[in-house]
Amino acid sequence: ISTSGYGPMEERVVVSVPPPRFQENGIPRCKGVASDKARLHACIAIMNLSCGKSNKVEITNITEILEAMRDVMLGRHFTSTPKKSSSPASLAGTIADEARLKATTCIKNLSNADANDAALLGTPGLVETLGFVAEATCHPETGATTCTTHACLALMNLSISKANKNRVFRTPGVMDALMAVITRTAPKDNVAETTGKNPSFEARVKACSALSNLAIGYDNKIPMFNYPGFVESILHVIRTDEAEARTKACSILWSFAAEMKNQVPVVQRGDILPALVSVAKEDTTTEARFKCVAALTLLAESPENAVPLLHAGSLEPLMNVLQEAGPDPTQWRGQTASWCVGFLMNMAQCDEVVPALLAEGIVDLLAPLIALDH
Repeated sequence: ISTSGYGPMEERVVVSVPPPRFQENGIPRCKGVASDKARLHACIAIMNLSCGKSNKVEITNITEILEAMRDVMLGRHFTSTPKKSSSPASLAGTIADEARLKATTCIKNLSNADANDAALLGTPGLVETLGFVAEATCHPETGATTCTTHACLALMNLSISKANKNRVFRTPGVMDALMAVITRTAPKDNVAETTGKNPSFEARVKACSALSNLAIGYDNKIPMFNYPGFVESILHVIRTDEAEARTKACSILWSFAAEMKNQVPVVQRGDILPALVSVAKEDTTTEARFKCVAALTLLAESPENAVPLLHAGSLEPLMNVLQEAGPDPTQWRGQTASWCVGFLMNMAQCDEVVPALLAEGIVDLLAPLIALDH
């Protein structure tokens, strides 16, 4: 199978590749003669049209527009090339950078319509280019830009549908690009982060959301867990973020734990379990705690994990959740307490940990639930 050109993604091998080049389109084309400003203004016009709900499908049905936007995002045909992540942070932007933003925004707008998924995914090199732009516009020193956010948002939209998840995951460069974004946008030491219009904050949330969408895919759970450097980057988000990105990162660990073949390897890694327990103990204000409690409960389904879970201190935070919830399940808010009961049920199936469970008083804690008239 040829690895050049744009063959069917299901036949591709996941490898790190440079962005697709103009000559690789397969069909010789003459370069346009429009000036840089004319090309920019054309992108702005189409971007504005793509905002209209009724226009999205009609625009997406024009193959030439999607291919032209892809080429602009790659900086083709411009007199100067757009900046890259390796460019000096002080380097001024050019018309090519502005046009890239407009083209990326246009694709983001089009991706908001589910009916456009097939056309966008079927455009040769477009998904690869979104990953390329996400990485190229996220500087290691200064973080993300609005263009980064829009590229990640387009990838997030395209990864929502169940049928698309494996296709997007296997697209060369996408995983590495999203990992680069969530790593480079981590809050800097001693620098307060605003949650409103900070491009790095927004880009990290969208990148984590895209990765969370991908991790839900049944065929992606094992290869994503084993993807080089991915778990480390997710744990980095959990350690450094206190907002929505952290919740999305915890959701990814939940998705890993939902795959039975991952459950023992997740615990054996040694770095995931402490992170789950830490969030379950400390985070009482966001959905992150619920995600981690659910992950711990699923990990307890494998008997081999019972003792390591006990030694990691997972029992204490979940017992605290149940004590706070009270003895009447009809008054429980959310599903966290219910998952804690499931955790205790799974743990109790391992004879080695039963004495510890009894010593912690789980019988007294659970007995009122049995006495209730359900």
